Amino acid sequence: MRRRVGTFLFTLLCSVVVTGFLAAGGQEEQATELSVVDAQGRTVTLPVMPERIVVAGRGAIPLVDAAYLFPEAKEHLFSMVLCDQGMGTFAAALDPDFIGENIFDETIGPEDVVAQRPDCVLMKSYMAETLGNPLEQLGIPVVYLDLESPEQFSRDVRILGKLFGNPGRAEEVLTWYEDETAALADALSGPSAGEDPRVLFLYRSAKGGTVSFNVPPAGWLQGQLVLKAGGEPVWTAEMVGQGWMKVGLEQIARWDPEVIFLTDYFNPLEEVKADLLSDLAWKEFRSVREGRLYAFPSDFYVWDQPDTRWLLALKWMASKLHPEVAPVFDPEAEVPDFFETLYGMDGDSIEGEVMSRLKGDF
Repeated sequence: MRRRVGTFLFTLLCSVVVTGFLAAGGQEEQATELSVVDAQGRTVTLPVMPERIVVAGRGAIPLVDAAYLFPEAKEHLFSMVLCDQGMGTFAAALDPDFIGENIFDETIGPEDVVAQRPDCVLMKSYMAETLGNPLEQLGIPVVYLDLESPEQFSRDVRILGKLFGNPGRAEEVLTWYEDETAALADALSGPSAGEDPRVLFLYRSAKGGTVSFNVPPAGWLQGQLVLKAGGEPVWTAEMVGQGWMKVGLEQIARWDPEVIFLTDYFNPLEEVKADLLSDLAWKEFRSVREGRLYAFPSDFYVWDQPDTRWLLALKWMASKLHPEVAPVFDPEAEVPDFFETLYGMDGDSIEGEVMSRLKGDF
């Protein structure tokens, strides 16, 4: 049985003891309520610090990974969505006891979430209508997080710092990100950086057996990473929707990108890239002819997603776009440093759990 059950029983026992003390004329110290302003700008007030935090809804991987930046997550994350894109669940590597009944499908409904008896529920903002609002109508506090940009990442990590009672850890993490990104920005702003290459970010999907190529909205993380890495995103002027937009080979040819960053969240990217390189139509693209079609790196998850790994993605992209000035991205050094600094993983765990899964065009 998971240690959280023991914690719950201990808390219940303490409650009984305190109740008896009050009946005898003692004075109970008043619990301090907690208020946070979430990603939707709403002030969410909890009567006490949350002991049982649940992560629910679609798109939960970034939320879970951000939560585990805090050591307190191992005690207070009570249940979560299964976070697996085919390479395993990163949370299981960090917290092996968190298994079984604590994991549920992302399609879980409000009644099932309520059955977890959460003090608060974390979810993405786009889950408000289908899951968040029904939960709040049932009296469950919901805190929305997005993590869809470096700025939102900073905001949401601070929210988590409050929920876990460790704002100092939030500032420690964010200072590290700020130092790393500032050092890269300094390197890219030098006089020898050259012009920004024209870049296409491309998501290859094979859902339902139909292959399609898609570009993200301008405001999403992928486009912001291209800009911060010193590239010119060629697709953003064409975007008209709020989600992925399908594009054809003719459109890609018109954009004529110098560099293509390729991602696929559920299929091995090395195989996806090999298939494209064997296609005569793709051989006509300048980026392919010049060897600048790059498969995005991944470990448990592909790095281009709005996850803690966006810093690794940024460094890697900059090394591809501006190899003359950006620091060389050495995965044998960068990846262990990242997981040790942010998650406290030791060398054996990093080698066995992360490096063994590492793939991509380094």
